[in-house]
Amino acid sequence: MGSEMTDDDSESQKESGQGVELTPEVELALGKVLLPLFVEYLQKKGLLEAVKPRQTPEKWTRGAMTLEEAVDKLAGAQLGHEFRLSRIEDGFRQIAGAIRQLMQIASATDERLDKFEEGEIHTDAKLDALIDSQMQLARRMDALNGHFDKVTEVIETLIHAQANTDEQIRSLIERNGAAKPKRKTTKTPKKAEAK
Repeated sequence: MGSEMTDDDSESQKESGQGVELTPEVELALGKVLLPLFVEYLQKKGLLEAVKPRQTPEKWTRGAMTLEEAVDKLAGAQLGHEFRLSRIEDGFRQIAGAIRQLMQIASATDERLDKFEEGEIHTDAKLDALIDSQMQLARRMDALNGHFDKVTEVIETLIHAQANTDEQIRSLIERNGAAKPKRKTTKTPKKAEAK
């Protein structure tokens, strides 16, 4: 049988008082019944003196409560205390739930921040590569500008040399133009045509 509980076992526990849940109302009812018995027991043992209502002056009893009223008041205070405790427990449960939610939000935010940082690292790496390629392009452009400057110098030199050559040719033409011999035109005889 082990740990299994039969109907007979549960009934015997209920009869012996075990397993019965005591609600605040049940505790109040038990207190009303048991308190006078307990007071009577204490009086019999001599631990509590019996209170004689007629021995107290009338002015003292005007605001005095009976034992039943005192028990009711204590039971009401106990119920109020238990109600406040249950409200406090509910508040703590709500706080615990809110803390769990905050922890979930914080962990999700941490994950997002981690992903953002990873993305930022990748973006920085891409920007660094782009900057490096721009620097290489600028170096190549500087080198090409240097080549263009040399080409421009060579072209200017060639233009200057061409101008000098043209000048020399003109001066030679002008000099030779005055002493230019006339060209002889040579006539080639026409072959006689066949008769």
